[in-house]
Amino acid sequence: MTEKERPEQAMRSGRHGMRRQTSQPTSATRTSVASAYRQVPTNVPAVGVKGVVWYTDLPGGCPTFTPTHAYDPADNPFYDNLPHDIVEAGSAATVPADRKGLVGAPISLLANWPEGYRLVGMFPSHLPEGVPRVSPMIGGRPTFRRLLVERI
Repeated sequence: MTEKERPEQAMRSGRHGMRRQTSQPTSATRTSVASAYRQVPTNVPAVGVKGVVWYTDLPGGCPTFTPTHAYDPADNPFYDNLPHDIVEAGSAATVPADRKGLVGAPISLLANWPEGYRLVGMFPSHLPEGVPRVSPMIGGRPTFRRLLVERI
């Protein structure tokens, strides 16, 4: 086939004058991007973004939960590269209810903020004085981004 018969591919000059074939976006690629759009009843296109949540401080019906998990060193280990007063909570359900001190909790905790806790910072950049600005590690492996919370 010639280049005219295959419009989705183009020939381009490469290094040392050699020619190489590169593919251009096809209609299948373009439709996958367009699949993020949906039609609302008034036929106005709207964009839906998976995995994105907007948080606000406006009063509303944000559900809260009360942590009931007791501190357990197996569920709440200390970080390898941080001071030994900060423990890890792998999920919102494992935030220790009986421990006063700093806890590294997942960002999903913002969706159901527990009563009696305050936000201290976020790893690795927005931290108070005295806490190293590093990504927390457990067992030599970095964790996902964490909130630093404290029981009031």
